[in-house]
Amino acid sequence: MLQLLKPYKKSYSSDKALWWYTRQSCLYPLLNRALRMQDIDGIFAFRFFIRDIYNQLCYHRCATAVRVYRGQQISEVELKVFEKCVGQLVSFKPFYSTSRNREVAEKFAHSGGGNGTSLCSVLFEIEADPRRTTTKPFADISVFSDFKDEAEVLFMCGSIFRILNVSRGQNGLHIVRLQLCSDDDHELKKLFEYMNKQNVSWDGILAFGNLLLQMGKLDDAEKYYRIGLTQLGFNHINIVYYYHGLGIVHKEKGDYAASFECLQKSLELYKNMENHSSVAIVYNNIATLHFNKSDYKQALDSYNMALEIYRTQNNVDHQDIAMCYNNVGAVYYEQKKYLEALEYYQKALTILEKILPVDHPQLGGYYNNIGDVHLNLGHDVYAFEYYRLALSIKEKTLPAKHPSTATTHQSIGLAHEYSGDLKQALKHFEIAAAIYSDCLPEKHVNVVEIKKHILRVTTAIGEKKSP
Repeated sequence: MLQLLKPYKKSYSSDKALWWYTRQSCLYPLLNRALRMQDIDGIFAFRFFIRDIYNQLCYHRCATAVRVYRGQQISEVELKVFEKCVGQLVSFKPFYSTSRNREVAEKFAHSGGGNGTSLCSVLFEIEADPRRTTTKPFADISVFSDFKDEAEVLFMCGSIFRILNVSRGQNGLHIVRLQLCSDDDHELKKLFEYMNKQNVSWDGILAFGNLLLQMGKLDDAEKYYRIGLTQLGFNHINIVYYYHGLGIVHKEKGDYAASFECLQKSLELYKNMENHSSVAIVYNNIATLHFNKSDYKQALDSYNMALEIYRTQNNVDHQDIAMCYNNVGAVYYEQKKYLEALEYYQKALTILEKILPVDHPQLGGYYNNIGDVHLNLGHDVYAFEYYRLALSIKEKTLPAKHPSTATTHQSIGLAHEYSGDLKQALKHFEIAAAIYSDCLPEKHVNVVEIKKHILRVTTAIGEKKSP
């Protein structure tokens, strides 16, 4: 990859990123292939180019709402996925090229394939409004292109769309209507925050490692954190961030001993820097380690340390304080101290309902937690109501087959089981199982657990039918 990019180093400049993107060269296909395949090393090699395109799209972004089109051929299976997912979100990993000219897009939709293929001609009709403040940028780039009649409008990689409708048009053309969504509509919002909200340059290995961590690519994140550590001396100011990142990677992998060691190193370094907010974050991560090892006393102590720091740094209605309240509530829940858990979950929810949109996906998780407490307290009516709120938000704001949605179906299934409605319990358990199997490995604890629930309820239903 790096060898292929060398010829461009001498002539490339950041203010001509879009011009280079539209050239008939290897840059465009290599870049989009790396994004489509999630080739981490390839993306890292292109990091300057991606950043420069992002900046130019922001500078030239469309000022008013537009309707644009994209024509392409996709498989019957892909088309059926779009049909099944109407109302859901879809994210396109590469840069997404469209045209203001419908006729141009229709030509692309009918090109290629030919008779005897199973490909379907599809016209994507896209509504995009830049006034939605947290959408990724898009711009008319025809001024940079050799093919100005295509009237090309380019969307930033990772742009998120809602599928509005799928219909059949004329001449065998399928029409898929999409609407560009705010990043707040998607649980992967943080994926690209480092583009413009990172106190360490997005060019750096550190920020790239952070991005990989947010994407859940733990092995790749660890690789880049370790590359960074080898390039820095022990006294370098950024070494603390690498240890912190490695600590989180090890925690997510379940290696709690290695995680604790890295987090302790970062904690001492943060204290020397008097970086109070980062100290609170580390205390929160250390608390999670204790929680995962069922050391609830140590977990509470560390969560409360984080909470005190956040209280001194922020106003009382801050999201970090809500997070700490929720974490403390989770400890009490595991200790079966349900009234104390409910108190802290309610404190967290009260804050978030003040500062987040009513359909924010984070609220769905908090509603689910409160529903679990009510279920264990025997408050079935309240439990079902909170589960209903949780499921409604998650189905609106998360992608189809998201594990968090499965968690709520599992909770609803348990509630039905406790109330004696085994058929409804089985229905929701099976929905949860289908989602888990699609997005989690076979040996994941959630997959194993939901299979046990299904077996238990299926057995109980069979026993009821037996004479």
